[in-house]
Amino acid sequence: MATISFSSPDTLLHENLINNALINDDIEINAIQEIFEVQKCVKWILENDYKKISLQFPDRLLHISDTVSLNIQRGIGNTATVYVLADTSYGSCCVDEVAAEHVSSDAIVHFGGSCLTPTSRLPVLYIFGNKTFNIEKAAEHFSKQVTDSKKYVLLMSDVVYDRGTDDVYHLLVSRYENLVRVALIIPGEGDERSGSGNVTVGGRQFRPKQEKPNVEDYEVFYIGHEGRSLSNLLMVLNKCEFVTYDPKKEESRRETTNVNRALQRRYYLIERAKDARMVGILIGTLGIVGYLDVIDRMKEVAKLAGKKAYTIVVGRLNPSKLANFPEIDVFVLISCAENSLLDCREFYRPIITPFEFEVACNEARQWTGEYITDFRDLLPGSLQHKPFNLEENDVTQTRVSLITGKINQLRVDDDADKGSKNALMTTNHSITISQLHMNAGDRKSVV
Repeated sequence: MATISFSSPDTLLHENLINNALINDDIEINAIQEIFEVQKCVKWILENDYKKISLQFPDRLLHISDTVSLNIQRGIGNTATVYVLADTSYGSCCVDEVAAEHVSSDAIVHFGGSCLTPTSRLPVLYIFGNKTFNIEKAAEHFSKQVTDSKKYVLLMSDVVYDRGTDDVYHLLVSRYENLVRVALIIPGEGDERSGSGNVTVGGRQFRPKQEKPNVEDYEVFYIGHEGRSLSNLLMVLNKCEFVTYDPKKEESRRETTNVNRALQRRYYLIERAKDARMVGILIGTLGIVGYLDVIDRMKEVAKLAGKKAYTIVVGRLNPSKLANFPEIDVFVLISCAENSLLDCREFYRPIITPFEFEVACNEARQWTGEYITDFRDLLPGSLQHKPFNLEENDVTQTRVSLITGKINQLRVDDDADKGSKNALMTTNHSITISQLHMNAGDRKSVV
Protein backbone atom coordinates (compact mmCIF):
# COMPACT_ATOMS: atom_id res chain seq x y z
CA MET A 1 0.00 0.00 0.00
CA ALA A 2 1.24 3.48 -0.75
CA THR A 3 2.52 5.69 2.02
CA ILE A 4 -0.16 8.20 2.91
CA SER A 5 1.08 11.76 3.41
CA PHE A 6 -0.65 15.10 3.83
CA SER A 7 1.82 17.02 1.64
CA SER A 8 4.90 16.24 -0.42
CA PRO A 9 8.34 16.78 1.12
CA ASP A 10 10.04 19.87 -0.34
CA THR A 11 12.96 17.91 -1.78
CA LEU A 12 10.70 15.39 -3.51
CA LEU A 13 8.49 18.17 -4.86
CA HIS A 14 11.55 19.99 -6.27
CA GLU A 15 12.78 16.83 -8.00
CA ASN A 16 9.34 16.13 -9.49
CA LEU A 17 9.05 19.63 -10.93
CA ILE A 18 12.51 19.42 -12.52
CA ASN A 19 11.89 15.96 -13.98
CA ASN A 20 8.51 16.93 -15.39
CA ALA A 21 9.88 20.14 -16.87
CA LEU A 22 12.80 18.36 -18.56
CA ILE A 23 11.19 15.11 -19.63
CA ASN A 24 7.47 15.94 -19.99
CA ASP A 25 6.73 12.21 -19.75
CA ASP A 26 3.10 12.82 -18.76
CA ILE A 27 2.14 15.81 -20.87
CA GLU A 28 3.18 17.02 -24.30
CA ILE A 29 2.83 20.77 -24.75
CA ASN A 30 0.94 20.37 -28.05
CA ALA A 31 -1.63 18.17 -26.30
CA ILE A 32 -2.55 20.72 -23.62
CA GLN A 33 -5.74 21.74 -25.42
CA GLU A 34 -7.02 18.17 -25.31
CA ILE A 35 -5.70 16.95 -21.96
CA PHE A 36 -6.78 20.01 -20.02
CA GLU A 37 -10.00 20.42 -21.99
CA VAL A 38 -9.37 24.11 -22.59
CA GLN A 39 -12.48 24.55 -24.76
CA LYS A 40 -14.67 23.01 -22.07
CA CYS A 41 -13.22 25.45 -19.52
CA VAL A 42 -13.81 28.42 -21.83
CA LYS A 43 -17.39 27.38 -22.56
CA TRP A 44 -18.17 26.87 -18.86
CA ILE A 45 -16.78 30.30 -17.94
CA LEU A 46 -18.60 32.15 -20.72
CA GLU A 47 -21.95 30.39 -20.25
CA ASN A 48 -22.01 31.21 -16.54
CA ASP A 49 -20.62 34.73 -17.01
CA TYR A 50 -17.90 34.31 -14.38
CA LYS A 51 -15.56 37.30 -14.03
CA LYS A 52 -12.77 36.02 -11.77
CA ILE A 53 -11.74 32.39 -12.12
CA SER A 54 -9.07 30.63 -10.09
CA LEU A 55 -7.19 27.75 -11.71
CA GLN A 56 -6.00 25.19 -9.16
CA PHE A 57 -3.20 22.79 -10.11
CA PRO A 58 -1.51 20.04 -8.09
CA ASP A 59 2.16 20.67 -7.29
CA ARG A 60 3.40 18.38 -10.06
CA LEU A 61 1.59 20.40 -12.75
CA LEU A 62 2.54 23.92 -11.67
CA HIS A 63 5.33 24.07 -14.26
CA ILE A 64 2.78 24.16 -17.10
CA SER A 65 0.08 26.19 -15.32
CA ASP A 66 1.15 29.35 -17.15
CA THR A 67 0.62 27.70 -20.55
CA VAL A 68 -2.81 26.39 -19.59
CA SER A 69 -3.91 29.72 -18.10
CA LEU A 70 -2.78 31.64 -21.21
CA ASN A 71 -4.78 29.29 -23.44
CA ILE A 72 -7.90 29.78 -21.31
CA GLN A 73 -7.40 33.55 -21.14
CA ARG A 74 -7.18 33.75 -24.95
CA GLY A 75 -10.41 31.78 -25.20
CA ILE A 76 -12.43 34.02 -22.89
CA GLY A 77 -10.84 37.26 -24.07
CA ASN A 78 -11.28 40.37 -21.94
CA THR A 79 -14.60 39.25 -20.48
CA ALA A 80 -12.97 37.68 -17.42
CA THR A 81 -9.65 37.20 -15.64
CA VAL A 82 -8.00 33.94 -14.61
CA TYR A 83 -5.67 33.44 -11.64
CA VAL A 84 -3.38 30.51 -10.82
CA LEU A 85 -3.43 29.17 -7.25
CA ALA A 86 0.26 28.47 -6.77
CA ASP A 87 0.06 27.03 -3.26
CA THR A 88 -2.92 25.23 -1.78
CA SER A 89 -3.80 25.65 1.88
CA TYR A 90 -4.23 21.91 2.49
CA GLY A 91 -4.18 18.88 0.17
CA SER A 92 -4.12 19.48 -3.60
CA CYS A 93 -6.94 16.96 -4.08
CA CYS A 94 -9.31 19.35 -2.28
CA VAL A 95 -10.73 22.49 -3.84
CA ASP A 96 -9.03 25.48 -2.18
CA GLU A 97 -11.85 27.95 -1.70
CA VAL A 98 -9.86 29.94 0.86
CA ALA A 99 -7.05 30.76 -1.57
CA ALA A 100 -9.57 31.57 -4.32
CA GLU A 101 -11.37 34.03 -2.08
CA HIS A 102 -8.14 36.02 -1.67
CA VAL A 103 -8.79 37.41 -5.16
CA SER A 104 -12.59 37.35 -4.74
CA SER A 105 -13.01 34.56 -7.29
CA ASP A 106 -16.52 33.57 -8.24
CA ALA A 107 -15.52 30.13 -9.64
CA ILE A 108 -12.70 27.56 -9.58
CA VAL A 109 -11.35 25.16 -12.20
CA HIS A 110 -9.68 22.23 -10.44
CA PHE A 111 -7.10 20.29 -12.49
CA GLY A 112 -5.70 16.83 -11.81
CA GLY A 113 -6.65 14.18 -9.29
CA SER A 114 -9.47 14.93 -6.87
CA CYS A 115 -11.05 13.45 -3.77
CA LEU A 116 -14.44 14.50 -5.21
CA THR A 117 -15.55 16.08 -1.94
CA PRO A 118 -18.33 18.70 -2.39
CA THR A 119 -17.43 22.31 -1.59
CA SER A 120 -19.54 24.71 0.42
CA ARG A 121 -19.30 28.10 -1.33
CA LEU A 122 -17.93 28.39 -4.89
CA PRO A 123 -18.93 26.55 -8.11
CA VAL A 124 -16.21 24.19 -9.37
CA LEU A 125 -15.35 22.62 -12.73
CA TYR A 126 -13.27 19.44 -12.47
CA ILE A 127 -10.73 18.63 -15.19
CA PHE A 128 -9.08 15.31 -14.35
CA GLY A 129 -6.58 15.22 -17.21
CA ASN A 130 -7.93 12.29 -19.22
CA LYS A 131 -4.78 10.12 -19.14
CA THR A 132 -4.66 7.50 -21.87
CA PHE A 133 -3.47 3.92 -21.44
CA ASN A 134 -3.45 0.61 -23.30
CA ILE A 135 -7.07 -0.57 -23.12
CA GLU A 136 -6.35 -4.04 -24.52
CA LYS A 137 -3.51 -4.61 -22.06
CA ALA A 138 -5.73 -3.64 -19.12
CA ALA A 139 -8.44 -6.04 -20.33
CA GLU A 140 -5.82 -8.76 -20.71
CA HIS A 141 -4.67 -8.34 -17.11
CA PHE A 142 -8.30 -8.36 -15.97
CA SER A 143 -8.82 -11.73 -17.67
CA LYS A 144 -5.68 -13.14 -16.05
CA GLN A 145 -6.70 -12.07 -12.57
CA VAL A 146 -10.43 -12.85 -12.88
CA THR A 147 -10.67 -16.32 -14.39
CA ASP A 148 -14.29 -16.99 -13.43
CA SER A 149 -16.54 -15.27 -15.98
CA LYS A 150 -19.50 -15.41 -13.56
CA LYS A 151 -17.68 -13.72 -10.71
CA TYR A 152 -19.11 -10.48 -9.33
CA VAL A 153 -16.57 -7.72 -9.94
CA LEU A 154 -16.56 -3.95 -9.37
CA LEU A 155 -14.56 -2.07 -12.01
CA MET A 156 -13.26 1.28 -10.77
CA SER A 157 -10.32 3.59 -11.37
CA ASP A 158 -8.43 6.67 -10.36
CA VAL A 159 -10.25 9.77 -11.61
CA VAL A 160 -7.56 10.48 -14.24
CA TYR A 161 -8.23 7.10 -15.91
CA ASP A 162 -12.01 7.28 -15.74
CA ARG A 163 -12.64 7.68 -19.49
CA GLY A 164 -10.34 4.84 -20.46
CA THR A 165 -11.96 2.63 -17.83
CA ASP A 166 -15.27 3.03 -19.66
CA ASP A 167 -13.61 1.49 -22.73
CA VAL A 168 -12.26 -1.40 -20.64
CA TYR A 169 -15.77 -2.04 -19.32
CA HIS A 170 -17.34 -2.15 -22.79
CA LEU A 171 -14.60 -4.51 -23.91
CA LEU A 172 -15.21 -6.95 -21.04
CA VAL A 173 -18.92 -6.77 -20.22
CA SER A 174 -19.93 -9.23 -22.94
CA ARG A 175 -17.72 -11.92 -21.39
CA TYR A 176 -18.27 -11.05 -17.73
CA GLU A 177 -22.01 -10.85 -17.14
CA ASN A 178 -21.63 -9.77 -13.49
CA LEU A 179 -19.18 -6.95 -14.11
CA VAL A 180 -20.36 -3.70 -12.48
CA ARG A 181 -19.01 -0.30 -13.53
CA VAL A 182 -18.40 2.07 -10.61
CA ALA A 183 -19.12 5.66 -11.66
CA LEU A 184 -17.70 8.90 -10.28
CA ILE A 185 -19.87 11.27 -8.28
CA ILE A 186 -18.73 14.65 -9.56
CA PRO A 187 -19.83 17.44 -7.19
CA GLY A 188 -22.24 19.83 -8.84
CA GLU A 189 -23.40 17.23 -11.36
CA GLY A 190 -25.72 15.35 -9.02
CA ASP A 191 -24.81 13.84 -5.66
CA GLU A 192 -26.85 10.69 -5.12
CA ARG A 193 -25.43 9.72 -1.76
CA SER A 194 -28.52 7.92 -0.57
CA GLY A 195 -31.54 6.08 -1.86
CA SER A 196 -32.15 4.67 -5.32
CA GLY A 197 -30.41 1.44 -4.31
CA ASN A 198 -26.96 2.93 -4.97
CA VAL A 199 -23.88 2.23 -2.87
CA THR A 200 -21.55 5.20 -2.36
CA VAL A 201 -17.85 4.86 -1.56
CA GLY A 202 -14.89 7.18 -1.99
CA GLY A 203 -16.63 9.69 -4.25
CA ARG A 204 -17.98 6.86 -6.40
CA GLN A 205 -21.23 4.97 -6.63
CA PHE A 206 -22.67 1.82 -8.15
CA ARG A 207 -25.82 -0.25 -8.10
CA PRO A 208 -25.20 -3.83 -6.89
CA LYS A 209 -26.75 -6.73 -8.74
CA GLN A 210 -30.15 -7.59 -7.30
CA GLU A 211 -29.04 -11.10 -6.36
CA LYS A 212 -25.83 -9.79 -4.71
CA PRO A 213 -26.72 -6.70 -2.65
CA ASN A 214 -23.78 -6.98 -0.21
CA VAL A 215 -20.59 -5.18 -1.21
CA GLU A 216 -18.31 -7.74 0.48
CA ASP A 217 -19.49 -10.35 -2.04
CA TYR A 218 -17.70 -8.48 -4.84
CA GLU A 219 -14.11 -8.43 -6.01
CA VAL A 220 -12.64 -5.05 -6.96
CA PHE A 221 -10.50 -4.38 -10.04
CA TYR A 222 -8.88 -0.95 -9.71
CA ILE A 223 -7.08 0.87 -12.54
CA GLY A 224 -4.58 3.41 -11.24
CA HIS A 225 -1.37 3.99 -9.33
CA GLU A 226 -0.61 3.60 -5.65
CA GLY A 227 -1.70 6.69 -3.77
CA ARG A 228 -4.19 8.21 -1.38
CA SER A 229 -7.20 7.40 -3.54
CA LEU A 230 -6.34 3.70 -3.64
CA SER A 231 -5.47 3.67 0.08
CA ASN A 232 -8.86 5.17 0.91
CA LEU A 233 -10.73 2.56 -1.14
CA LEU A 234 -8.68 -0.29 0.32
CA MET A 235 -9.61 0.77 3.83
CA VAL A 236 -13.31 1.33 3.15
CA LEU A 237 -13.70 -1.87 1.08
CA ASN A 238 -11.41 -3.91 3.31
CA LYS A 239 -13.70 -6.97 3.16
CA CYS A 240 -13.42 -7.18 -0.62
CA GLU A 241 -10.68 -8.89 -2.58
CA PHE A 242 -8.68 -6.21 -4.40
CA VAL A 243 -6.79 -6.40 -7.69
CA THR A 244 -4.87 -3.30 -8.80
CA TYR A 245 -3.61 -2.57 -12.31
CA ASP A 246 -0.93 0.08 -12.91
CA PRO A 247 -1.41 1.49 -16.43
CA LYS A 248 2.13 2.91 -16.56
CA LYS A 249 3.94 -0.24 -15.55
CA GLU A 250 1.26 -2.44 -17.16
CA GLU A 251 1.35 -4.70 -14.11
CA SER A 252 -1.41 -6.11 -11.90
CA ARG A 253 -1.35 -7.63 -8.43
CA ARG A 254 -3.59 -8.67 -5.55
CA GLU A 255 -3.64 -6.52 -2.40
CA THR A 256 -3.96 -8.53 0.82
CA THR A 257 -1.45 -8.28 3.66
CA ASN A 258 -0.96 -4.52 3.41
CA VAL A 259 -4.66 -3.93 4.06
CA ASN A 260 -4.68 -6.11 7.18
CA ARG A 261 -1.54 -4.43 8.49
CA ALA A 262 -3.07 -0.99 7.95
CA LEU A 263 -6.25 -1.96 9.82
CA GLN A 264 -4.20 -3.27 12.74
CA ARG A 265 -2.32 0.01 12.86
CA ARG A 266 -5.55 2.03 12.85
CA TYR A 267 -7.00 -0.10 15.68
CA TYR A 268 -3.87 0.57 17.73
CA LEU A 269 -4.46 4.31 17.26
CA ILE A 270 -8.06 3.86 18.47
CA GLU A 271 -6.77 2.31 21.68
CA ARG A 272 -4.43 5.28 22.10
CA ALA A 273 -7.43 7.58 21.72
CA LYS A 274 -9.31 5.71 24.44
CA ASP A 275 -6.50 6.55 26.88
CA ALA A 276 -6.35 10.21 25.85
CA ARG A 277 -7.53 12.94 28.18
CA MET A 278 -6.76 15.99 26.04
CA VAL A 279 -7.79 15.97 22.37
CA GLY A 280 -6.72 18.37 19.64
CA ILE A 281 -9.20 18.80 16.78
CA LEU A 282 -7.08 19.65 13.73
CA ILE A 283 -8.80 21.65 10.99
CA GLY A 284 -7.56 20.18 7.70
CA THR A 285 -10.17 21.85 5.50
CA LEU A 286 -12.11 25.10 5.33
CA GLY A 287 -14.26 24.31 2.34
CA ILE A 288 -15.75 20.82 2.50
CA VAL A 289 -19.50 20.66 3.01
CA GLY A 290 -20.28 19.78 6.64
CA TYR A 291 -16.83 20.46 8.13
CA LEU A 292 -18.27 22.81 10.77
CA ASP A 293 -20.89 20.22 11.69
CA VAL A 294 -18.31 17.48 12.21
CA ILE A 295 -16.16 19.82 14.33
CA ASP A 296 -19.16 20.36 16.60
CA ARG A 297 -19.79 16.63 16.59
CA MET A 298 -16.21 15.85 17.69
CA LYS A 299 -16.45 18.44 20.47
CA GLU A 300 -19.69 16.87 21.66
CA VAL A 301 -18.24 13.34 21.58
CA ALA A 302 -15.15 14.47 23.51
CA LYS A 303 -17.29 16.20 26.14
CA LEU A 304 -19.61 13.22 26.63
CA ALA A 305 -16.60 10.90 26.88
CA GLY A 306 -15.04 13.06 29.59
CA LYS A 307 -12.20 14.47 27.47
CA LYS A 308 -10.97 18.04 26.99
CA ALA A 309 -11.07 19.18 23.36
CA TYR A 310 -9.20 22.04 21.71
CA THR A 311 -9.66 23.25 18.14
CA ILE A 312 -6.42 23.91 16.23
CA VAL A 313 -5.92 25.46 12.78
CA VAL A 314 -2.37 24.98 11.48
CA GLY A 315 -2.66 24.68 7.68
CA ARG A 316 -0.49 21.94 6.19
CA LEU A 317 0.64 19.54 8.84
CA ASN A 318 4.19 18.65 9.83
CA PRO A 319 5.73 17.17 13.00
CA SER A 320 7.34 20.47 14.05
CA LYS A 321 4.01 22.32 14.14
CA LEU A 322 2.20 19.75 16.23
CA ALA A 323 5.15 19.35 18.61
CA ASN A 324 4.19 22.79 19.93
CA PHE A 325 1.20 21.16 21.64
CA PRO A 326 2.81 18.64 24.05
CA GLU A 327 -0.24 18.63 26.34
CA ILE A 328 -2.41 17.05 23.63
CA ASP A 329 -2.64 13.25 23.89
CA VAL A 330 -4.22 12.61 20.48
CA PHE A 331 -5.20 14.69 17.45
CA VAL A 332 -8.38 14.24 15.39
CA LEU A 333 -7.92 15.40 11.80
CA ILE A 334 -10.92 16.97 10.05
CA SER A 335 -10.15 16.58 6.38
CA CYS A 336 -11.29 14.93 3.17
CA ALA A 337 -11.49 11.14 3.03
CA GLU A 338 -8.15 10.79 1.22
CA ASN A 339 -6.13 13.16 3.41
CA SER A 340 -7.55 11.97 6.73
CA LEU A 341 -5.63 8.66 6.63
CA LEU A 342 -2.37 10.26 7.71
CA ASP A 343 0.68 8.14 8.45
CA CYS A 344 1.59 9.68 11.80
CA ARG A 345 4.71 7.66 12.70
CA GLU A 346 6.89 10.77 12.47
CA PHE A 347 4.58 12.85 14.65
CA TYR A 348 4.90 13.32 18.39
CA ARG A 349 1.29 12.27 19.04
CA PRO A 350 -1.16 10.00 17.16
CA ILE A 351 -3.39 11.56 14.49
CA ILE A 352 -6.71 9.79 13.95
CA THR A 353 -9.87 10.23 11.89
CA PRO A 354 -13.29 11.34 13.21
CA PHE A 355 -14.55 7.78 12.72
CA GLU A 356 -11.74 6.36 14.85
CA PHE A 357 -12.42 8.93 17.56
CA GLU A 358 -16.08 7.88 17.62
CA VAL A 359 -15.10 4.22 17.92
CA ALA A 360 -12.85 5.14 20.85
CA CYS A 361 -15.47 7.21 22.68
CA ASN A 362 -18.93 6.07 21.61
CA GLU A 363 -19.98 2.64 22.89
CA ALA A 364 -22.74 2.59 20.29
CA ARG A 365 -20.12 2.42 17.52
CA GLN A 366 -18.09 -0.76 17.89
CA TRP A 367 -15.02 -1.83 15.92
CA THR A 368 -16.26 -4.46 13.46
CA GLY A 369 -13.75 -4.03 10.65
CA GLU A 370 -16.09 -1.66 8.87
CA TYR A 371 -14.23 1.56 8.14
CA ILE A 372 -15.56 5.06 7.37
CA THR A 373 -13.33 7.79 5.93
CA ASP A 374 -15.99 10.32 4.88
CA PHE A 375 -16.89 12.30 8.00
CA ARG A 376 -20.28 13.23 6.53
CA ASP A 377 -21.37 9.63 7.18
CA LEU A 378 -21.00 10.25 10.93
CA LEU A 379 -23.37 13.22 11.09
CA PRO A 380 -27.05 13.09 12.11
CA GLY A 381 -29.23 12.23 9.13
CA SER A 382 -26.72 9.80 7.67
CA LEU A 383 -27.57 6.09 7.53
CA GLN A 384 -24.36 5.31 9.45
CA HIS A 385 -24.87 7.88 12.21
CA LYS A 386 -24.71 6.43 15.74
CA PRO A 387 -26.23 8.57 18.51
CA PHE A 388 -24.16 8.83 21.67
CA ASN A 389 -25.76 6.53 24.25
CA LEU A 390 -25.28 8.13 27.65
CA GLU A 391 -26.44 4.98 29.47
CA GLU A 392 -23.85 2.80 27.72
CA ASN A 393 -21.14 5.48 27.91
CA ASP A 394 -20.71 5.60 31.67
CA VAL A 395 -17.60 7.77 31.98
CA THR A 396 -17.26 6.89 35.68
CA GLN A 397 -16.56 3.26 34.88
CA THR A 398 -13.07 1.82 35.15
CA ARG A 399 -11.30 0.53 32.04
CA VAL A 400 -8.00 -1.23 31.49
CA SER A 401 -5.72 0.28 28.89
CA LEU A 402 -4.59 -2.23 26.27
CA ILE A 403 -1.58 0.03 25.58
CA THR A 404 -0.13 0.62 29.05
CA GLY A 405 -1.85 -2.13 31.05
CA LYS A 406 -2.97 0.46 33.59
CA ILE A 407 -6.43 1.04 35.02
CA ASN A 408 -7.89 4.41 34.14
CA GLN A 409 -11.05 6.09 35.30
CA LEU A 410 -12.25 9.21 33.51
CA ARG A 411 -15.24 11.13 34.69
CA VAL A 412 -16.88 14.50 34.14
CA ASP A 413 -16.36 16.69 37.21
CA ASP A 414 -19.09 19.33 37.32
CA ASP A 415 -17.54 21.21 40.22
CA ALA A 416 -14.00 21.39 38.92
CA ASP A 417 -14.88 23.17 35.67
CA LYS A 418 -18.34 24.70 35.68
CA GLY A 419 -17.70 26.46 32.39
CA SER A 420 -17.19 23.43 30.18
CA LYS A 421 -17.91 20.52 32.56
CA ASN A 422 -15.04 18.67 30.90
CA ALA A 423 -12.66 18.36 33.85
CA LEU A 424 -10.98 14.98 34.01
CA MET A 425 -9.86 12.84 36.91
CA THR A 426 -7.68 9.75 36.78
CA THR A 427 -7.69 7.39 39.75
CA ASN A 428 -5.47 4.41 40.58
CA HIS A 429 -3.35 5.16 37.52
CA SER A 430 -0.50 3.04 38.80
CA ILE A 431 -2.45 -0.21 39.15
CA THR A 432 -1.41 -2.69 36.46
CA ILE A 433 -3.18 -5.70 35.01
CA SER A 434 -0.96 -8.09 36.96
CA GLN A 435 -1.85 -6.34 40.23
CA LEU A 436 -5.52 -6.52 39.34
CA HIS A 437 -5.25 -10.27 38.86
CA MET A 438 -3.38 -10.70 42.12
CA ASN A 439 -5.99 -8.71 44.04
CA ALA A 440 -9.04 -9.96 42.16
CA GLY A 441 -10.67 -11.08 45.38
CA ASP A 442 -9.98 -7.88 47.26
CA ARG A 443 -12.54 -5.29 46.17
CA LYS A 444 -10.85 -2.47 48.11
CA SER A 445 -7.64 -2.75 46.10
CA VAL A 446 -9.23 -1.35 42.97
CA VAL A 447 -11.43 1.33 44.50
